[in-house]
Parts: sequence; structure tokens; C-alpha cells
Amino acid sequence: MVEGRCALSAYATGESPNCNGACSPGKHVRWEQAPQGMETRLNGILIDRFADDERAGYPTLCKGRFEVNDETYYAIEEPTSLNTLEMLPELARIGVAAIKIEGRQRSPAYVTQVTRVWRAALDQLARSVADFKPLPAWMAELNKVSEGQSHTLGAYYRPWK
Repeated sequence: MVEGRCALSAYATGESPNCNGACSPGKHVRWEQAPQGMETRLNGILIDRFADDERAGYPTLCKGRFEVNDETYYAIEEPTSLNTLEMLPELARIGVAAIKIEGRQRSPAYVTQVTRVWRAALDQLARSVADFKPLPAWMAELNKVSEGQSHTLGAYYRPWK
């Protein structure tokens, strides 16, 4: 898991996401067409480049593509949304008693939809941890509002590079 992402954004923009409510304040984001493709810049720093047939990700440093050891990839975090719904039984077994739903930089409609799904899942989990299975309809609803319309378990599934 990579921590310090907010500090990285604060360093690049001079504004703390924790004080200003945004990882990438709009005044610092620029989209520029270049010969190699559409470039995303945060306060002048190139954080990603997209071919014409690619979807642009959210303009944050932690979800940018960078060259590391001659390989260009999403070095910190992929431009998808973290979704740990399928891990609920495991989280319950280890004693997790609270779930945080991301709301910063999200619309009321997003928060409503995500909260509705998670409430239903938590209610099912409370009835039987052993029998809990995320419903495909829940995952589809969450993917509709997820970045890139897909989800990941993030650092919960991938090894450290």
C-alpha cells in the first residue's frame, strides 16, 4: 500500500487535499493535446498521457502513469475505484466494526447509490457471515459509479513493486 498520496498532491500543488477538499484542485489541472496524445498535467507536472482511443483517468498524481525502470505503468494506483464488498466476511472475522464510504469529491447521487448498496450488503452480512456473497446486481450498481466503471481490491490483492 502506498501512503502519503495526499502529501504528494500537496507538494505538487501547494494545497493540502485535507484542507481544500480536493486531491487535484481544478485550477491546477490542465489537459493539453500533444503529438504523443492528450496529456494531463497537475500544476505543470505531466502525470499521464492518453492515446486518442483511451479514456482519461481522474487527474491525480496517485492515479497517473509514470516510467519506472524503463516501464510505463500506473505505479501507485490504477484508475479504478477501490471496492472491498467481496471482502466483508473476512473484514468482519478480523473485527472491523466500521466502514468508511468515500464522499470527498463525489456527488450526492454517488454517495446515495454507494451507501444504499453497502447498507444492503451489511444487512445481509449481519444475517449470516458464513453465507454472505456479494450480489451481481450490487457489483453492477457500484461499477456504474466507479472510476473507469470498474473496481479493484487495490493493495489488498497485488504485491508491492
